[in-house]
Amino acid sequence: MTAMLLMAALAVPSLPDFIPPPEGIGPEMLPVSGRAFGMGGTCVGLADSAALSAGNPAASAWADRTGIYFGSVFTWSDDPAWHGRSAFPYVSLLFPLPGRIVLSGYFAGRSQVSSSDTLYIDEFTGIYEWSGGLGEAYTGLSVRASDWLAFSLGGRCTFGKVVSDVSLTREMPGPFHPLNYTYRDDARFLPSWGIMLGMFLNSDLFDLGFSVTTDRTGELELTRDFAATGSDSTVENYTIPGELSLGVSIRPVSRIVLAGDIFIRKRLTLLNASVDDGTTLSAGAEVDLGRGISTRGGLSFTSGLWRDGSVRYSVGGSYSFGDGRARVDIGVGHEVWDDDRNETSLFVCLWAAERWLGR
Repeated sequence: MTAMLLMAALAVPSLPDFIPPPEGIGPEMLPVSGRAFGMGGTCVGLADSAALSAGNPAASAWADRTGIYFGSVFTWSDDPAWHGRSAFPYVSLLFPLPGRIVLSGYFAGRSQVSSSDTLYIDEFTGIYEWSGGLGEAYTGLSVRASDWLAFSLGGRCTFGKVVSDVSLTREMPGPFHPLNYTYRDDARFLPSWGIMLGMFLNSDLFDLGFSVTTDRTGELELTRDFAATGSDSTVENYTIPGELSLGVSIRPVSRIVLAGDIFIRKRLTLLNASVDDGTTLSAGAEVDLGRGISTRGGLSFTSGLWRDGSVRYSVGGSYSFGDGRARVDIGVGHEVWDDDRNETSLFVCLWAAERWLGR
């Protein structure tokens, strides 16, 4: 009888399924260059021959040099997912070819997850620690149909992972000691590709830009690794909803640019957490002070999405040197949301370029 009671007490119930972090994939950051960051995030209707415009690659169709752009952000935030972190959220390449064609690509960090919690599930008490995030990439080409009109076509993908380190305790009836289980759940987002189309109209007084990205569907691989007994995994599909961006910029005088963007995305559901559909409105300005120096400023408003009601103010500047073949961009942004939460980010970027193919 005693042996039977002991076996019943030690019978292991099914362990809880993968528990996603309460914030899903975490707060997001739209992929932009240092120049765009300093101008409130505007880039869709703003011509840029240095960094690839992630919001609209057609805006970079007038690049005449092969250029590589590196950017890193340093963040101090009330959001633990970003506080005290540095990352490389933006790396881009522009490669002009004969025939008014520009090959382009970028890599950018998109979201961060960093949280922990104690959960009570069935017969278990669990300590969960989540970390990870998503990134995205683009590769494609832009074609200038004329001196004032360009189109872009490419593939855009999302990828990344969210890791959950779990320590479970199951209280046992009677005089038996608690049972402990330690394992890691790894939610790996395999690349999900979609099509990104862009258009850009370039004139002496104003520019207009437009881009659309289709829904992207990929595989989500869930793997559970136990400390001593191996692992098992399952696969399911996930979908990133489509996005639409519109932008315009005007030049009231030769050394001043004013720009505005609107970003729209449908509702996103990942890891059993949803991010509302919504929009981001951005406005910015840039002044060319001469001698390779420019100064910038801007602001943006978010309705819905990952930080409903947030407002971000940004300033920045740049210095070009090496006969226009290199540039340093610096931007500082301060974002406020939920009345009393705030985040300050420093964006530092370097662009270097050279002419190839006899150009």
